[in-house]
Amino acid sequence: MLAIYTRLSKEDEQSNSIYNQLREGKEFATNNGYNDYKLYDEGEGVSGGASIKDRPQLHKLISDIESKLITTVWFRDQNRLERRGFTFHYFVDIVRNFNINVYVNNRLADYNDPDSFLQYSISSAINENKILKQSQQTKKALHGNLKEGKTRGGIMSYGYTKDTNKYVIIDENEAKTVKRIYKLSLEGKGTNKIAEILNNEGVPTRYNKMEGTITLTHKDTKKKTTVNKKNVKWAGNTIRNIIKSEVYKGVKYLGKGKERKQYEYPIIIEPYLWQQVNDHLPTNRNNSGKVVDYRYLLKGLIRCGKCGRNYAGRSRAPKKGKNYRTDHAYKCSSSRKGYVTCGNRGVNITKLESFILKHLFTSKDLHNKLIEQLKTNDAVKVLNNQLERFQDDLKALQIKEDRLYKLMVNSVLNDDERIINDYNTTKGKVQSLKNRIAKIKNKIEIEERTDRLQDLDKTINDFSLENNFSVIQKHVHDLIENIEILYTRENGEKVKGFYVLRIDYKGLDSYSLFSTNMHQNKWIWSSFYRKEATNESELKQDIDLTIELTGRNPTDSDLVEKYGEFKGLETLEGIGSNSIIELTDEDLVEFN
Repeated sequence: MLAIYTRLSKEDEQSNSIYNQLREGKEFATNNGYNDYKLYDEGEGVSGGASIKDRPQLHKLISDIESKLITTVWFRDQNRLERRGFTFHYFVDIVRNFNINVYVNNRLADYNDPDSFLQYSISSAINENKILKQSQQTKKALHGNLKEGKTRGGIMSYGYTKDTNKYVIIDENEAKTVKRIYKLSLEGKGTNKIAEILNNEGVPTRYNKMEGTITLTHKDTKKKTTVNKKNVKWAGNTIRNIIKSEVYKGVKYLGKGKERKQYEYPIIIEPYLWQQVNDHLPTNRNNSGKVVDYRYLLKGLIRCGKCGRNYAGRSRAPKKGKNYRTDHAYKCSSSRKGYVTCGNRGVNITKLESFILKHLFTSKDLHNKLIEQLKTNDAVKVLNNQLERFQDDLKALQIKEDRLYKLMVNSVLNDDERIINDYNTTKGKVQSLKNRIAKIKNKIEIEERTDRLQDLDKTINDFSLENNFSVIQKHVHDLIENIEILYTRENGEKVKGFYVLRIDYKGLDSYSLFSTNMHQNKWIWSSFYRKEATNESELKQDIDLTIELTGRNPTDSDLVEKYGEFKGLETLEGIGSNSIIELTDEDLVEFN
C-alpha cells in the first residue's frame, strides 16, 4: 500500500499547502497504478524540526511500515519528511530494513546507492541548518524587540497591549483588573475566591475578546478539551499566575540558560507592593474557618461524557445537627460557580469509590479478563518474533556480504564498481540490522524485568482496606487509565434517569461499560471491549464469524502474508445480567 505523507509548518509558503500536497500525492497514486493508498496528514503548524514523538502521523507511518502495511511512501519534498538530521537517518534506517520504496517529488530515492544517499544526507543537513538559522534569527529579533521596548509577538500578558509601532503599552482597563487582583489578595482573598468575584461581576478574560477555540490539557490525565474562547472564565490558577508574574513589577525575561536575559517592562504594580502581595500569598485561604483536607480516591481519573471536562470531588462537612453532607459528589467542572454547566449529573463519591474498589479487587471476572488481555498483548512475545525475523534477515545479509567480499578480492573483478557498491550497501545494511537487533534485545530485557502479569496479580492480591489511603489510591491508579461518566434523563425528568460509566484499563486496549440508576446501588456490567481474541475459544469463534461474513478463512496463507497473523476481531462483548455489582451497607467505604 502507498503512504502519502503531508505536513505544513508556519514558515512554509502557500504553494506548500496541504491541499496542493494531497492533490499531487493522489495524482502520483493514480498515474502509477496505486489503487490502495493511505493518507498521513500531519496538518498545519507542525515543524519539520519537531521530534518524531511530537509528530503523530509520522510516528503512525513508521509503525505501519514496521507492521508491513505500507510498501511505498510519497513525499512532495524531502523537507516534508524532516528538517532534522536525526529524523532523516532514523527514517532511512527503517525503510532500508523493510525494503520500502520512497518517492520524493515523484522520483524514487535510492538510499542504498552511496552517492544518492550522500546527496539526500546533504539536503537533510541543509534543511536542519535552515531551521537553526531561522531559530537563531528569530531569537535575535525577539531580544532586539524587547530591548527597544517592543512586543516579542504572540499573546501579551493580561494588562498590556501595543501601539501602532508595536511598542508595549499598558491597557488601562485591564490594568485596573490587575491592580484589583493584587488588592484583593492583600486583603486575604484566595485565588479561587478572587476568580469567583471577577466571574460574578462579568469581568472579561483576555480570551473573551478573541474568536475561535482553545485546547486545554488536564494536569493529571493529560486529556485535551477544546472550548470556545468566549466561554473561558477566570480560574484560580490564572489569578495565581498574574500575582506571581514579575512582568507586572517591570521585569521581563526571555530565553533559557545562558541565553536568558532581563528587560524592562511598563510597571503596573510597584515592586514593593508586588513583593508584599507575593509574601502574603501562601497565607491566604479560599474558605474561612477550619480547613478540611478531603481525600478523593479517583482524583484525575474521571471525565465528563457530555462536555469532556474533568470531574472533581466536592465535599462539605455536615451542617450542625445533621449527620449527612449536603454536597458529597464528583461533579463536572462546568458546574463551578461562574461557568455555564453542561447539565451532566454528579455521582455520589462514597458509592462510586466503593463500586470501583469492588469491581477492581473483588470481581474475579475482571481479574480473569485482564489476565487474558495481558497474555495476548504480551510485549515480550511480539519483540521475540521481531528479533527472530531480524536475525534471519541478518544471516541472509551476512552470507551475501561474504559472497561479495570474495568476488571483490578476485583479481578479475576487484575493479567492478557494481560489486563494490553492492558490497558497501550490504555492509551498511548488516550494521544497521545489528543495531536494531541490539535495541530489540534491550527492550526484551526491560520487559522481562517488568513482568506485567506478575505486577497485575500483585496489585490485585495485595489490596487491603487496612492500607493507608495513598497506597489504596496508587493501586486504583495502577489499574485504571480513565473513567467517563454520562447521565441520561428518562423523558426529560430530573429525578429519573441512569448513568453509563466507561472504565479504560491502564496499559491495555480494553474497557468496560457499566450502567446504574440514580441511586447508584446496583451496577450492571453491560459490555467489555477487547481489541482481539484473548483465548483459543474466542479465536475460533472469530474465525468462524469471518468465514460466514466474507467467505474466506482469515488464517489462509495468502491473507496472512498480506495482512499478518489473524489474532481475532475487535469486539464489544455483551455481559449484562451475568455480572452485577451490588453495594450493601457493608460494602460502602468512606475515606473522609
